Amino acid sequence: MVFPVAFGGASYAPYASDYASGYAATGGASGDTAGGLLAALDRSDNSAIGDTEATLSSLSQLQSLSDTFQDSLAQLLPPYLNGSSTGTSSNPAVLSVAAQSGAPSGIYAVTVNSLAQSEALQSNSFNTANQDVIGSGNLTITFGSYDATSNTFTPGAQAPVTVSLSNATLDDAATAINAAGAGVNAQVSASGGGYALVLSGARPGAANAFEIQVDNASLQALSYDPTNASGSGLTRTQAAQDASLSVNGAALTSGSNSGVGIAPGLVVNLLGAGSSSVTSTPSSAAVQAQAQSLVAAYNTVQAGLAGASADSGAAQIASPYAEALGEAAVTRYDNGTSLFGTLSQIGLYLQAGLAAGVGNSATAANPGAAAAATSLSLDSGTLTGALASDATGTQSLLGAVVQAFYNIADSYGGGGGVLQGAQQTYESALYADEIAVVEPIEPALPGVDELSANQNTDQGLAPQQIQDAQLYARAFTPLQQNAWTSALLTEVYTPYTNTTGLLSALA
Repeated sequence: MVFPVAFGGASYAPYASDYASGYAATGGASGDTAGGLLAALDRSDNSAIGDTEATLSSLSQLQSLSDTFQDSLAQLLPPYLNGSSTGTSSNPAVLSVAAQSGAPSGIYAVTVNSLAQSEALQSNSFNTANQDVIGSGNLTITFGSYDATSNTFTPGAQAPVTVSLSNATLDDAATAINAAGAGVNAQVSASGGGYALVLSGARPGAANAFEIQVDNASLQALSYDPTNASGSGLTRTQAAQDASLSVNGAALTSGSNSGVGIAPGLVVNLLGAGSSSVTSTPSSAAVQAQAQSLVAAYNTVQAGLAGASADSGAAQIASPYAEALGEAAVTRYDNGTSLFGTLSQIGLYLQAGLAAGVGNSATAANPGAAAAATSLSLDSGTLTGALASDATGTQSLLGAVVQAFYNIADSYGGGGGVLQGAQQTYESALYADEIAVVEPIEPALPGVDELSANQNTDQGLAPQQIQDAQLYARAFTPLQQNAWTSALLTEVYTPYTNTTGLLSALA
């Protein structure tokens, strides 16, 4: 059975099961008789068991190597590849760049429509701040969200805070509220020829509106119900609201003016309404490190592929795998308007043979591996120059190459890939080799001609024959199992009344 793999226009047939080849050599086909399949099994060479086990071990090592390679590439795929460390705002009065970590390079047009605001309430004016007594009792402050459309207040997750007052003046009330740590800042301000208590939420955002309930009528002057503002003692002077902005035309809201993410890894602080362009510039040091990681991952996997034993079926997979990676390393990529299309233009060079320190490609068991093995090297100066002339194009090209390598690794080592298929086939071949030495089925399976001549009889298989037939069936790969089942059902057992029982036994 052959498992071809197509990638980038190339087709590979890296391996074929020795057992399947032996069966095909007998003239067997998918629709042949069960007897033909059994005959192929009986011709199995018991000495092949050791070779098959060695191949399975080598395939397992290649699978682990490919998995590690693919994991390394996953850390370099965009947006991880887009490392940047500098950012500027064209209008510092509107926003400032707070932080960058792996942010894509580019220019972001940001328009701030309004800043996030905290709730603010104010009492009526009193003649004095420290002599006029407001009252005694408890204030209960609850944070939540107010919906003006439905005129409803929904408490948030924060537990309400109770503030106790006794014959309190404005100054006493402000001191008690601040001491309670309720998330509300209180101060006494001059107002209308007298003094007023001003309360403001410590955090902005629509989710940080608040209401104040009182348990004594004497404190009504300090109450506030957002659903009944006219019946409240306090007046709202500023509503809690989220910041409203757009990034490259896309609307965005934020419950805070600080730490607003406008792109992966790019964070700004909002300072005022208006427009500003934020430019994210790639970091040469970050890209250099990522390019070096790509070189290391490539050289490691090539060394492992070159080490596959030439006398095992694993080499039939390792060779085209290595060649596909080498081809991807020298391919010219479509890179938009950038003049950079090949790795050599940005300082990554492909060379024959393995890189120093990653192992020897030529071995006694695999003397021809050196010719097929390749490695990458990095010229940091050339890469620095490429970043200086076209940082975006340099990063884009690196991203395209990483994606190509990843796709190749996935086709060979991913789920349902070549390596997985090869391991399944060789496991079936190993099982076939192992059962080939067992005693023949006794009593022997009736011949097709014999059964065909007695279709009207009640002759059937003995339980031991069914059990042994099931054992043999497990040796076949899925495609061959289909042929086995088809042969049994259509050519041998269909004429008999115990067909249902046989199907159950082979299930």
